[in-house]
Amino acid sequence: QTPFNLVPLATTWVTNAARARGQVLTPDQIDAQVASITGLDRKYLTTLTDDLGETENIVAKGTELELNYNPSAHWTLKLNVTQQESINSNLAPGLVSWIAERMPVWTKIIDPELNRPWFTERYGNLNSASQLLAANVTAPLGVALATQGKSRPQVRKYRANLTSSYRLAGLTDHALLKRFAVGGALRWEDRGAIGYYGLQQLPAVITDLDPNRPIWDRAHLYADAFVSYRTRMFSDRVAATFQLNVRNIQEDGRLQPISAYPNGRPSGFRIVDPRQFILSATFDL
Repeated sequence: QTPFNLVPLATTWVTNAARARGQVLTPDQIDAQVASITGLDRKYLTTLTDDLGETENIVAKGTELELNYNPSAHWTLKLNVTQQESINSNLAPGLVSWIAERMPVWTKIIDPELNRPWFTERYGNLNSASQLLAANVTAPLGVALATQGKSRPQVRKYRANLTSSYRLAGLTDHALLKRFAVGGALRWEDRGAIGYYGLQQLPAVITDLDPNRPIWDRAHLYADAFVSYRTRMFSDRVAATFQLNVRNIQEDGRLQPISAYPNGRPSGFRIVDPRQFILSATFDL
């Protein structure tokens, strides 16, 4: 457990104080004193958990346009363009109320063994409860509340896909070549936010995020290609298609940032695989 967790720590304070007086407290006596220190109803003492969740409303909306065009009997083109938005509302109402209710209690608790405020004490040289709350809860929560009713920048707003294929029978009557088809695709996605810059600047401690300054991951363009060969086998009784696909032709493999510290430095990555070669065969009986 984190050293500053209030209920376990208050339990230690109570039992140590009783031991120093030569007393052994019953569980009910311990719970009563811990409830008094923490300001919590006794029924919550055994049910509190580090894994808390809250609710929010998300409205997703968008527009999709698809265009199919066949310049000839052998050449096909398809363009797909999407615009999408995700909008937050009614975000974590219980959490906001809980923090407002608990903050006056947290800031008044004094560690009786150190005679210093519990809320700002760095137990075990770790971040204090106040620092953890600011970095992991109130800062991101403040950004989320400030952006309610707006499109979430983490959602890449625009995407476009262009695919095309051409059967070589449109160019040649060669017995072998006319059985081939070639094609490919271009896939583009808009930039997306991976974090927010801090209102403070290093070397100051960053405790607040600026909802108007997202940290962007750039837009990306991916390219695919394929070549296929169609024939008949076993005295023309079975139609077979052999196809080689190359996905992400331009990729050599890399790390793509998915989250960032408030100073703009990436803090998390996903692995983008190098180009992939996929050979498949299908048979029509």
